Amino acid sequence: MTVVSVSMPEELLERIDKFSDEHGYTGRSEVVREASRNLLGEFEDAKLEDRDLMAVVTVLFDYETTSVEERMMRLRHEHEGARGLQLP
Repeated sequence: MTVVSVSMPEELLERIDKFSDEHGYTGRSEVVREASRNLLGEFEDAKLEDRDLMAVVTVLFDYETTSVEERMMRLRHEHEGARGLQLP
């Protein structure tokens, strides 16, 4: 594997080290590799812009709070006409 040298502020490096420790990474390199893959993946998603995609939205709320249910119904009605949108 090729070694790459990167300059960054000490504060950012400390945050990466803390993140690595807290999330079980083997070290800085693994964090930077995964972050790089994620960043590049976001830009590759632009290829999907003209394609039909499917998504699932799950909303958890307290049924005793009727304002949430009313807001969800209003959103449903506002977006039911969207291309391909199907709600139960």
